[in-house]
Amino acid sequence: MIGSNMKRVIALIAASAAAVSLAACGSNSSQDSKTIEFWDPYPQKNDSSTWAKYVTNCAPEGYNVKRVGYAQSDLLNNLTTAVKAGNAPQIALIDNPKMPTAVDAGLVTDIEAAGVDVSGFDKNIEGPGIIDGVQYGVSYGTNALGLYYKPRCPQ
Repeated sequence: MIGSNMKRVIALIAASAAAVSLAACGSNSSQDSKTIEFWDPYPQKNDSSTWAKYVTNCAPEGYNVKRVGYAQSDLLNNLTTAVKAGNAPQIALIDNPKMPTAVDAGLVTDIEAAGVDVSGFDKNIEGPGIIDGVQYGVSYGTNALGLYYKPRCPQ
């Protein structure tokens, strides 16, 4: 099941895909202007998966989504190569811990500069995409981690 935050973020990303681009703004990607290339770190999600169907169905009217899944460990390397070659995707889903590396390498665009309005998101959803005070992305979910401790009662 896809959570409402993830639905909202994917819809936001897809709806603003025409404005959002990676650092290779003038990309000479072989995709036509009505195709949004979307890279994610979920190669195990094939075209019949709920994730793939949801991503491709989030395309704005008149657009198609070409989804490419890379192993988490390969996504940033492939993105670096694509940006340097001028054929980066319009959207890449980057794992939170890898975002500072992507920013330092100049692989992602500042969301505000790209013209994407992310107002109304919870600060905890926005937080992982903010590097050095600049917002580069929005998390599509959160982890709820907890620790339960039951101390031994004295005998």
